Amino acid sequence: MNTTTRAAQLDPQNIAAQATAAREIERSRVKVDTIHEKPKDTAKRIRKALKAHFSGVKFSVKTETYSMGSSVNVSYTDGPALDSVKAIVDHFASYKGDVDHDQEKERGYYFKGKHYQGAKFVKTKRERSPDRKEIIKAALDHQHEGKDKPNGGYYFVWQWNDMERDLIEAGLL
Repeated sequence: MNTTTRAAQLDPQNIAAQATAAREIERSRVKVDTIHEKPKDTAKRIRKALKAHFSGVKFSVKTETYSMGSSVNVSYTDGPALDSVKAIVDHFASYKGDVDHDQEKERGYYFKGKHYQGAKFVKTKRERSPDRKEIIKAALDHQHEGKDKPNGGYYFVWQWNDMERDLIEAGLL
């Protein structure tokens, strides 16, 4: 398979289209053959998707198995925004939480036209390095110089995220 085809399969829009197709099949209650895979196989697919979209960023992708299921835990420092990574990896979760009814719904995921049931959940965690935090804080302090600092001198998460995004766009991070 060539890299163009692989990149197209891992494209966030293609993944979203596959998720939509999965929901349509679920709604129409069509019998679909499901391939059951181990969490480590789901983790392999996640690693490939992350590498295709964010080459050069180091991700830790680990599996966890427990009495009522399994999960894949993705973590990284700095790198792309959390929502960009979640847009890729959340597709691979085989269950979806239903907060309104306090339950989980099985859904599986589609990959290369086949339906898979793998790790129950995919968890994503992003941290900022101390150097990155220092740069962002200095920029926030500069922005609020001479003004009262919000929240008792602490900045809200959205302020950190917005400033980080601004610094990235300006080529300073």
